[in-house]
Amino acid sequence: LQRLGLPCREWRISTGNRSYELCQSYPTHIGVPNAISDASMSSVALYRSRGRVPALSWRHPGNLATLTRASQPRVGMIRNRCQADVDLLKQILNATPNSTQLFIVDARPHAAAVANTAKGGGLEKIADYDNCNISFLGIANIH
Repeated sequence: LQRLGLPCREWRISTGNRSYELCQSYPTHIGVPNAISDASMSSVALYRSRGRVPALSWRHPGNLATLTRASQPRVGMIRNRCQADVDLLKQILNATPNSTQLFIVDARPHAAAVANTAKGGGLEKIADYDNCNISFLGIANIH
């Protein structure tokens, strides 16, 4: 995470996954916005498939634009909502200087994302997330 310039004013290194209690496929240390606590990250992990919370993957050294990665939210058929997840995405935007929009890029086809609600997964309800847009890449299932 040092190569990303962490820790810094906007981002910190979280040890909330030190025993892999959030996500078994993530490293023990992950980059998260300074304004987000590890307790909040635990709530988000329960909401995201396999605990794959939005975590910093890359930060441009010049303009400080960021890429974060995560798995699908567990909204399901009843369209569950997680305020901690909404807050995290808002803080990701706030921690990215010069950005006014957060772009969520879902690699799946839109139809697959919608169909996953029947299995407990799904996609972000954009109306719940301020200043966010979502687009689908339409990549078929690679698993």
